[in-house]
Amino acid sequence: MSFSKTLTYGVKVLGFEVGEIKVVVSENKAVAEGQTYENFRWLYEYDFKFVWEGNDAYLYERERGKNRVYRGEEVYTRKPWIPIIVEYLREGRIKDTELFSVRRENDKVVVIPKDKKRLEKILIYGQRVPEKIEIYGQLPITLILKDVREDKGAFQKGEFKSFGGASS
Repeated sequence: MSFSKTLTYGVKVLGFEVGEIKVVVSENKAVAEGQTYENFRWLYEYDFKFVWEGNDAYLYERERGKNRVYRGEEVYTRKPWIPIIVEYLREGRIKDTELFSVRRENDKVVVIPKDKKRLEKILIYGQRVPEKIEIYGQLPITLILKDVREDKGAFQKGEFKSFGGASS
C-alpha cells in the first residue's frame, strides 16, 4: 500500500482569498490542482493541474478560457512557481539549476529565477511543510496552509478529478 500526504493551501491576492491549491505527494508521484473560487472568476480565472511522475512533468491549465498544456522543462519556463513549490513539498528542498538559484535565509527558503520575466522570487516559510509561500510575479500571491493530511493511497482512490483530458 502506498502512502501520500495531501496539503491544501488558500490562495491570497491583495489580501483576498481567491482560490485554493491542493497538492498530493507520494514517493514517486505528485499532483497539484488549483482553481479560482467561482465568485472571483469575473476578476481573473486560472485553473491548473500539474502532474509530476518520475522524470516527467505536465501542466494542464485554463487561463481566461484558454486551455494550454506544457511538458517537461517548458513547465519551468512558463509557470515556474508550480513545479518549484511541488519539488519543495515532495523533496523537502529545491536544487539550484540553470533556471534559478536557491538560498536559505533564517526561517525561509528564497528562490530567485535567473530569467525574471514571469517571476521575481518565491519565499517559502517553514521546514518540510511550509506554513506560508509568497510568490512575487505580476501580482504578489500568498499561499497559506489550511490543511495537511496523511493518506493511504490517495492516487488509487481517485482523489483528483479529470482536467481537460488529464487524469492523476
